[in-house]
Amino acid sequence: NGDIVIKSAKIESGSKTNYSVGINGGTATIEYVEIINSVRGGIGISGGNVTINNAKVTMKSGNKSMHAVYVKNASNAKVTINNGSFAGYRAGLCLEKVNDTYELNVVVNGGTFTHSKSETIRMTNADATHLTIKGGTFKKANVTPYLAEGYVQNTDGIVVTE
Repeated sequence: NGDIVIKSAKIESGSKTNYSVGINGGTATIEYVEIINSVRGGIGISGGNVTINNAKVTMKSGNKSMHAVYVKNASNAKVTINNGSFAGYRAGLCLEKVNDTYELNVVVNGGTFTHSKSETIRMTNADATHLTIKGGTFKKANVTPYLAEGYVQNTDGIVVTE
């Protein structure tokens, strides 16, 4: 539960059981990081205060591949995403609420989120109170339920101010 900064790195992971970058608590900043050919998942967060700035996550195709960014609340999880591209196999962004005791709060201020198989945003036991979107592009997804007040999604999937 310390502090970590991962900056200007290129990470390639062939692990079939772990995310390429895993954060379990503390404070983390991930910026200008490129994660390529990830098999299991790109960035996995199960707690902590995490800021993602200008990351690029590209998943491999395959039945073990999951999400570009996965957030669950095994402990308090507060995540802010500021730009980047997040191409998941099953989802570009997945939120999973696993515990009623801990906070699950994700804010997206920008970025491009896509998937190649299932859905752009996946919510497992989570709802609109756990995700706030203030910017970004969401291919093949209606993110209206998650938009902050004063924001709309246009026909190209881009979130803009009203």
